[in-house]
Amino acid sequence: IWAALEGDGDMVRPGDVRLISLNWLMALAERGGVLPRRQDLPEEAFLSSEKLRRIEQGARRGFDYAGAEEAQERFTREPSPSSYLAYVASLFGRKRNPDG
Repeated sequence: IWAALEGDGDMVRPGDVRLISLNWLMALAERGGVLPRRQDLPEEAFLSSEKLRRIEQGARRGFDYAGAEEAQERFTREPSPSSYLAYVASLFGRKRNPDG
């Protein structure tokens, strides 16, 4: 993906492939907007490769410890299959934040 986003120095030039920001898409949907042609998108609609690298780094180290603690407290208060599953899921879940 990085060669596509940043160019491979041969056949793909930087900017040939651009990712659209999920935050921007969600805001567009909330306004009831329609996705325009790429040429008509504002610059803020795009996600830079630098921003994507920061998101990737944060996702690699960003386990949701607060969510795990909350799920453990719930399981301690109300031991049930669903609270146990919520606790286990929180251990494997990551923070979810579109576009970092």
